Amino acid sequence: MTSLEVGLSSETYSHLLHNYIKSKQLAQAMKILEEMPPSDISFSRFLQACVDRGDMDMALRAWDLIDKKGHKKQAILYNHMIKGFGKQGNIKEAFDLIKEMESSGLMSSSDTLCNVLDVCLMVSEVDRAFEIGMDLYKRGHPLNLSRAARLIHSLSIERRVDESFQGPDYPHVLPPSPPSVFASSLESRVGANTGICHDLIDLATECSSPNKILQVYDCIQQRDIKIDTFHRHALVSLLCQMDAFVFAQEAMNGLAMGPQRANAESYLELVGAGFRAGSSEECLAIVKEFIQIAPRARRPTIDFFNFCLRGFRVLKDSSSCLAVFDLLEEEESLEADNQSHSLLVSCLLECKKYSRALMCYERMIELNFQPGSDLMNTYIECLAASKNPEHHELAWGMYLRALRAGHMKASSHVAMYDSCTVHARIGRLTEVAHHMGEARTAELGKKRLEALARARKILESAPGQDLYTKKARSQSDASRNSRTPVVSSKTTCVCRCFPAMT
Repeated sequence: MTSLEVGLSSETYSHLLHNYIKSKQLAQAMKILEEMPPSDISFSRFLQACVDRGDMDMALRAWDLIDKKGHKKQAILYNHMIKGFGKQGNIKEAFDLIKEMESSGLMSSSDTLCNVLDVCLMVSEVDRAFEIGMDLYKRGHPLNLSRAARLIHSLSIERRVDESFQGPDYPHVLPPSPPSVFASSLESRVGANTGICHDLIDLATECSSPNKILQVYDCIQQRDIKIDTFHRHALVSLLCQMDAFVFAQEAMNGLAMGPQRANAESYLELVGAGFRAGSSEECLAIVKEFIQIAPRARRPTIDFFNFCLRGFRVLKDSSSCLAVFDLLEEEESLEADNQSHSLLVSCLLECKKYSRALMCYERMIELNFQPGSDLMNTYIECLAASKNPEHHELAWGMYLRALRAGHMKASSHVAMYDSCTVHARIGRLTEVAHHMGEARTAELGKKRLEALARARKILESAPGQDLYTKKARSQSDASRNSRTPVVSSKTTCVCRCFPAMT
């Protein structure tokens, strides 16, 4: 019996449709739908039933029936179909309907898009998931923390740095947000935030993108998010790479004093950031802290100490340099090497701590360590700048040694030249000028040329006063090889003839 024969009313059709849908007789419900007048409610009920049962073939029959009956498709009908395709993993069909819907001037619901986003993430359609997330954000419906965490995790797995750190939810997920965002319990909320922070820290580390990490650090600090020890050290490293020394210290302070905190790489990077920030006092405190808490199996290495000595040398902090050297000597399993001694002596010389520098240098020689190129030139330049005649003699001895070793820098030639001028060593002055000419190291200025001309004139008029006779050279060598500088008697005579140049 058909509706045409009996002339059923709309209410009767609706009642029959409802009963067939309720009893899951979709085929019978479809027959009623074909005969009854079209309405949004009836099609919506039927499509929802098809989606709930996963019968998209029957849903497509009803979808075609809407066109046959000339009924206009409304947003609610599109949402049912999109949701159904999404549940089946038919992402292409779902997106085609979304585009068709938008071209008709309709807007899919946020719930529908969230369902499609979930499916996209399940089937690794990360591009489409991100597109949906951005669409929801533009509508003012950001993802909840759970979806945001899963989206960010998927993006980070594919190393999508920009999308991960500039995702649609960050105005709500990362920076401080109103309490309404945290609809879930405290436990799940912390878990979601912790997961997001862990993923972003991993991504920034693996993709060498420390510039992205500050907003994550801000989130951790603002919300007191608990991250594990591994990611805490990774965060410290990233902040140090950004030269955010203060933030890196705060991040490190999130770890309790003990073996878990004693990570050599983290302390090395933290000290390096402190050196770049010029925080000498704080760097020394960090070094002492690491030495204090480091377990036996993870004691600081000689490279760590040399790195610290080099940093304090750059900062020209001789007291801290000495303190670190003392800490090195207190280490039972370590001994200062050539580089350690050289860095200490160089720092003391550059800070004009000449007496202490020479004592440390003597000890270095006693231990059979030999100065390298850097120390030779530092030794020459620093002692040559002193107006002490004994320092000049020591600088001259090292100058001759560096010449033989081929380690001379242009700045050392110039420093020695000026020292010879100040101390009126005219024979040495001409010899330095000769070596500078051979090495073509530097152009002599007007004053230096005038001093050289005077020196040559004196030597031509009084050749007997030339310091560089065989006997005088042997005395110079003796001065270089002994602890007490030997000063030639002829030096005094020449000094009277050659006034000091300032």
